[in-house]
Amino acid sequence: RSLKADMLNRLYEIVITQSIGEGMRILELKLKNRSYAIVPACSMIEQLARQLGFDKNRAERIHLSVEEMLTDRIDNAYDESGEIRMEVLLMPHWLRLRFTDTGKEYQLDSPDASISARIILANVDAYSSHKNDAAETVYCLDFQYSDDFDVKSYLMRYKEK
Repeated sequence: RSLKADMLNRLYEIVITQSIGEGMRILELKLKNRSYAIVPACSMIEQLARQLGFDKNRAERIHLSVEEMLTDRIDNAYDESGEIRMEVLLMPHWLRLRFTDTGKEYQLDSPDASISARIILANVDAYSSHKNDAAETVYCLDFQYSDDFDVKSYLMRYKEK
């Protein structure tokens, strides 16, 4: 029995290591193009950030970045029928929030960026955008874990509970 338990733990660790390396998707939301969708999504992300070891100040800054991203996409990007897809991925060294929608491209890092864009860029550790297979723009906001946080160990501990 102990050999079986040890093998299962080792397999679980291998699966976690591979999944994190590729970006382990832990949450995917589809938000309607309405302002009332912002508050629950932001609160959920802030709570998740706290559970992942981000301190209160950093979790609030993550919340603010998500709020600004969703506000800008809802207010400016596309018509009433659209939706925003938001994914939360655990990466080896950072939490990645990925946003996709059907609207026009949002130039966060342009010289004439909006106030929302400047707030987002001031709070993220890395920002990138690219086109997906459907020719939609995907926006990635990355937030580095604290130096003493190991996401693999966190997931291994969580498995035991």
